[in-house]
Amino acid sequence: MFYRISNRIADRFAEKKVIPPEEKELYRFGVQQGLSIALNVVTTFVIGLVFQMVVFCFWRHIFHFEVLQVEFMQKQQIDVTYIRLS
Repeated sequence: MFYRISNRIADRFAEKKVIPPEEKELYRFGVQQGLSIALNVVTTFVIGLVFQMVVFCFWRHIFHFEVLQVEFMQKQQIDVTYIRLS
């Protein structure tokens, strides 16, 4: 979905010598993922506004990501110290 936009941004970075040309694909992927995450956050905000539950939607969005990340680390048997700031 964001391939063309991220490709243009990566091309521009390579032209301006902000990034090495051989790392263009890596930066294109990073920009594409950043745009995808930004769209997810905006969508969450809009849904929260529509249902008058902005705080709940963001809390759910953040908590869901947190749970997925911990489950992934446990499956990969990565030793993680998990600190919750409350």
